[in-house]
Amino acid sequence: MARVINAITMNHFVEPVMYSVYVRTLEYEQDYSELHMLSDYFMDVYQNARSNSKFDLLKVRVKPFSDAGKKHLKDMRMINGIAIHVDNIFKYQYAIFKNKNLKKYNFEILEDSKEDKNLIKLHCFSKKKEEFHSIILWISKSSYAVQKMVKFYSESKEEFYEIRFKEVKGKWYLDYSKRKIYSDFYTIWQPESKSVVERTAIYNINSAKSYDSKIFKPTFIQVDQIKRHSSPWLDGFWNDHNYVPLPEWIQKKIDNVP
Repeated sequence: MARVINAITMNHFVEPVMYSVYVRTLEYEQDYSELHMLSDYFMDVYQNARSNSKFDLLKVRVKPFSDAGKKHLKDMRMINGIAIHVDNIFKYQYAIFKNKNLKKYNFEILEDSKEDKNLIKLHCFSKKKEEFHSIILWISKSSYAVQKMVKFYSESKEEFYEIRFKEVKGKWYLDYSKRKIYSDFYTIWQPESKSVVERTAIYNINSAKSYDSKIFKPTFIQVDQIKRHSSPWLDGFWNDHNYVPLPEWIQKKIDNVP
C-alpha cells in the first residue's frame, strides 16, 4: 500500500485530458416497486493534472415514471447526473491514500482465481470495530497503479462506489464508475419511501476534441443549463452513444409507459 501511495503521482496525476462521457442515473424503490426517474447525459469533460473538471454538456434526456418522480422533476436541478468530477479526485478523497493513515487500517490480500493474475486484490478495513470502513483495491503488480477501487458504505455491501481505470501509455485514465446509495429524498412525496440512487459513468478519451475555456464550465454552472440541452426520450441519438443495458424490471416499466 505504501508503494501504491508513493507511485500515485506517476500513475494517476494525468496531464490534461479530454473525455467523451456517458452518464446514466436511476432513482427507484429498494423493493423495485417503483421506478421514479431515469436520465441520460452525454458530455465532453476536460480534466487537468490537478483533477479539476470542466464540462461541455451536449445532450440530456430525462423521464419520470412515478407520481413522486413527476413532482421531483418540476424543481430538480439534476446535479447527481453531472457530479462526476469526484471520479478523478479519488486520491484526495480517501484517507487510505495517505501514508500517515496506514496505521489506522488492517490489510488482507484476497485470493480469487477468476481475477487477473497481474493484479493484487487488497482489502483495506478500519482497525476500529465500531467504525465500518471497507475498501477493496485491485493493484497492478508491475506499476502499483490502482486499476479498480470499490468502497462499501455498509456491511451489507449493497451501497457502494466503484471506479475503474485504464492504462494508456503508462498513465491510468478514468474508464468507468458506478455509485449506488440509499436515499430518503422521495419521502417528501412518499413518507414510506426507501429509494435508491444509482449513477453509472463511462469514459472514453477523446483526443480529437480541444479545450475552449468559453465553452467548458464547472459543474455548478452547467446545472442551470440542463433544460437547454434536453432532447425527446426517443431521440435516436441515444441508441448510438455508450448505451448501458437496463435491468429487465426497469425495461418492462419503460415499455408500459407512453
